[in-house]
Amino acid sequence: MTANDIDGDLVKAVRALSEHTGWARIVQVRAWLCADYGDEDIDAAILRFARDPFGRVSPDEDQKNLSQLDRQLAVRIGDHDCHLMSWWGA
Repeated sequence: MTANDIDGDLVKAVRALSEHTGWARIVQVRAWLCADYGDEDIDAAILRFARDPFGRVSPDEDQKNLSQLDRQLAVRIGDHDCHLMSWWGA
């Protein structure tokens, strides 16, 4: 599998999981992808996604309601642990 494969699968997962609220939880995205990809590959894909003009990766501002799993599986970008993803592209 290539970076293009996981990047495309990541966008598909985010689009499907964010259909109703506009945002997908990183925990859910990881669960969607974990059967086909390892943690390091998923982390790298999320970081590429965050640099894409159409990708958004953000912290959940409601920190008190984060589960332990949300905290463990967050992706660190800059000074922030991020828990949410959104795709603004077509």
